[in-house]
Amino acid sequence: MKNIFCLTLLAILPLFAIDGSDRQLKDLIDIGLKNNHTVNIARLQLKGAKAQQKGSYSGFLPTINMSLGKGLNKTELPDFYTSGISIDQTIFDGATSWYANRSVENQINLSEINLQTVEEQVIYSVKSAFYSYLRAKELTDVAQLSLELAVSQLDLVQQQFHLHAVSETDLLKAKVRKGQADAQIIQAEQVERTALNALNIAIGESAGNPLVIKSTPIELRTVPLYEDAKSAILIQNAQLQTVRYNEEGSKIALKTQMGIFFPTVSISSLYSTSKSDFGDLLGGYTSASPTTEIKVSFPIFTGLSRVSGYDDLKYKVLVSSVAVSQTKDNLFAELDNVLAQLDTYHRLIPINEEIILSAEMDFKLAEEKYNLGASDILELLNAQVSLIQAKSDLVRLKYDAKVSESKLEVLMGSVTQN
Repeated sequence: MKNIFCLTLLAILPLFAIDGSDRQLKDLIDIGLKNNHTVNIARLQLKGAKAQQKGSYSGFLPTINMSLGKGLNKTELPDFYTSGISIDQTIFDGATSWYANRSVENQINLSEINLQTVEEQVIYSVKSAFYSYLRAKELTDVAQLSLELAVSQLDLVQQQFHLHAVSETDLLKAKVRKGQADAQIIQAEQVERTALNALNIAIGESAGNPLVIKSTPIELRTVPLYEDAKSAILIQNAQLQTVRYNEEGSKIALKTQMGIFFPTVSISSLYSTSKSDFGDLLGGYTSASPTTEIKVSFPIFTGLSRVSGYDDLKYKVLVSSVAVSQTKDNLFAELDNVLAQLDTYHRLIPINEEIILSAEMDFKLAEEKYNLGASDILELLNAQVSLIQAKSDLVRLKYDAKVSESKLEVLMGSVTQN
């Protein structure tokens, strides 16, 4: 009955995490995003980029200055006061002001994508560490059950050996199996501790911090079609959007550079007055006539720096365009690999579940045959090893599939906290 109970518990292990906890995956991700310094830096950089947006409109607005002065005479003539108000407005600057505004907007977009990228990396790291820990924990439980079966078999063989029902060889083999199970549980516990430390590091806490994980159902999602996932990458992938905004930034810089070859047109007006009494200065503007002029500045020759700078920017645009194509190719290749992995997991998991059912029946039959003296200990031990191996394989497959799902989320730009 004890062995049957162990087998039943083994059957449900891959479906649920064993440990109860106050922290679920979403809670861990929230902690990771809060503690991660890179995320906080990216958020500040986004605020800084947005703060520059108001300044980018300066090229479209006039400049107004006011001056006050006092003349000091060394003669007997009275002192006098001067005042002036100047208004300057750029009418045309080769669209430099326009593209300066576009450049700031593009930088804001880049900062937003950078924040998205950093957050996705943190979420993926936490998810990967979370599923790796649950895998290690369940493998520890499988190893523990394997040890319990080995101990039970050793007790049985020892009893039969004392009754001279089995040979000493059977007893030695049972002891070897028990020793192997002891070693496996020690190794599994070490892997579990390492995985827990990795999870603590992923959420920004110290290694060795006590952390208990709440039971989590393991449900695999439907694998998307390649074309659907590809379309999502083209629209939402943060890496692809980054190189696209870099390309846009290169084009904006090139168009800005083109503005230096055009004339600059501006208009300015100057109101000025001079009074011997400071209190009369402001009243003097009502009768003063402004001096207005339109300026047109033509760049005739400024050396070769502007031309060489323009040529350099042209090549940067070409480089950024190639980078977009290269990024697409790499992402599509990675997508194909991830989808192939997920498809493999979805095909192997049902097979492994069937293997477990057969291995359970084989173990029960082997145990009954050995108890009846119809088989030797080797057949029983082989059946037990096959069952434990099948259970371990299923645990690895399911959690490896969840990690691959998380990787697919990053590729498709659809990272969630669930």
